[in-house]
Amino acid sequence: MKKTRGTTFTVCFAMLLILLVTPTVSHSETVTLANGLEMNYKSAGIGYIPIVFIHGYSLSLSTWDKIPKLLPARYRFYSIDLRGFGDSAAPKSGYTNSDMAKDIELFLDRLQIKKAIFVGHSMGGMILQHFAVKYPERVLGLIFSNTFARCIPPKGMSEWVQKRMDGYGTKEENRAVFTQVMPVYFDAENLAPGDLEKFVEIGLKASNIALKEMLKQIYVAPPIPLAQYEKITMPTLIIIGAHDKFADMAQAVPINDAIKGSKIFVISHSGHTPMWERPKDWAKEMVSFLDQYGL
Repeated sequence: MKKTRGTTFTVCFAMLLILLVTPTVSHSETVTLANGLEMNYKSAGIGYIPIVFIHGYSLSLSTWDKIPKLLPARYRFYSIDLRGFGDSAAPKSGYTNSDMAKDIELFLDRLQIKKAIFVGHSMGGMILQHFAVKYPERVLGLIFSNTFARCIPPKGMSEWVQKRMDGYGTKEENRAVFTQVMPVYFDAENLAPGDLEKFVEIGLKASNIALKEMLKQIYVAPPIPLAQYEKITMPTLIIIGAHDKFADMAQAVPINDAIKGSKIFVISHSGHTPMWERPKDWAKEMVSFLDQYGL
């Protein structure tokens, strides 16, 4: 069949439309930050609004892999491996919430991102609270998923947490810790074959210093003074899982009280990792929230 100019235009337009609505996940890349840290990250999409995703404790950027295809074309997706986790470098120091927040700022500088929407899961949400009060001018919006409030005193180092910290050592010792602990990251009914082993393998990439020092940050680091939360004026959503055994409503409410205009959303039938357990529900609520603010 002879192709006409109109047919060629239609085919080209259709191909362009596919590109616009289908985010393409790139291979992981590594950039060197201004402080010398080699940071691993992944990007997807061709949109004009950047979203930066920060993973939780003992995890990596891989825990966000189900999300890019669920985002509208207007977004450009970035996920990073924090220092000491995933495939980023693991220096001997720099493992505080403030250090991690600084790394994120330098990542933005390195990729020439002036402002972004930030999404943080668990420990990542804790780090983003520090980031948002220190660098509010870089933030368009905030999504805290299953995180701990940094505006209240931490829970403290319990015998269970200390035993977990002391258990880290060799690869096999770490595997034993993760195999015991990581089932609690999920609502059991959402665990698909291979999920647990995948998360254990992710955990095994983390360095012992990162695992130990960031566990201290979660349970014993001094809180952020409540007055500093007045700097967080951007749209903020707090997501929790109905069956989350770590970051429940007792953690979400103080953040909600501290950040004026913030909202809480509960994802039913979900544990500590709803972006993995129920990704469609998680992404739908996040996008619906951002739509309300034209983001």
